[in-house]
Amino acid sequence: MEKNIEYRVESISAKNFSDEKSVKEIKDFLSQIGLEGWELIKMLPTSQFEESTITGKKIIMKNCLLIFKK
Repeated sequence: MEKNIEYRVESISAKNFSDEKSVKEIKDFLSQIGLEGWELIKMLPTSQFEESTITGKKIIMKNCLLIFKK
């Protein structure tokens, strides 16, 4: 019998790691999807560049892609 594999991709902003409340929310999210049978198989850092019209400087906001399977 062939087993179907499902994949799920979630994006988390690095700014979410800056305070205790956000870290707790991420942990709760990971615990919940773990109970649903999802297994984290890969974490990929990504970057998003934006220009600020106020200062003229580029802002780098880092994100992580979380890839799960079940």
